[in-house]
Amino acid sequence: MRISGVDRGVRISASDGVRISGRAGVRISGESGVRISGQAGVRISGADRGVRISGEAGVRISSDAGVRISGQAGVRISGQRGVRISAQDGVRISARDGVRISGEAGVRISARDGVRISAQDGVRISGQAGVRISAAERGVRISGADRGVRISAREGVRISGQHGVRISGHAGVRISARDGVRISAQAALAA
Repeated sequence: MRISGVDRGVRISASDGVRISGRAGVRISGESGVRISGQAGVRISGADRGVRISGEAGVRISSDAGVRISGQAGVRISGQRGVRISAQDGVRISARDGVRISGEAGVRISARDGVRISAQDGVRISGQAGVRISAAERGVRISGADRGVRISAREGVRISGQHGVRISGHAGVRISARDGVRISAQAALAA
């Protein structure tokens, strides 16, 4: 296990009741300008071999009370310059074997109270520059159901869901959008 701050400006901190842990083969690291922090009751953990939680310059990985950010074997949770991965009370951001949750410059992956952003084996949830993947209200789920599902967006694309909305795909399905496209769903609808 390695917990490291590579350059100046790296902060790895925890408040009362916070646990930052890693098991065999787990790496929790930050480069210049990266902040990995947690508040009371927050757990940031890597469960098994091959889990990597990392951030590059300008990346913030943060959570509030009661939030869990976790990964299992082969999972990578990462962000590049200008990426923010954040969660508020009661939110869980999780991934299973072979899942990658990643963002490039200007990408924001966020969730609010009671929202779950999850993926199963072989699913990729990704965004490129200027992409926002968000769940605003309770009961919103953005998911990839089976192997081979890809939910992706390019510059200027927004994928969003409202209360009770599910955006999902099965094996071999691709849900994608290009510049200036919006994929959205309202209550009681599925896209």
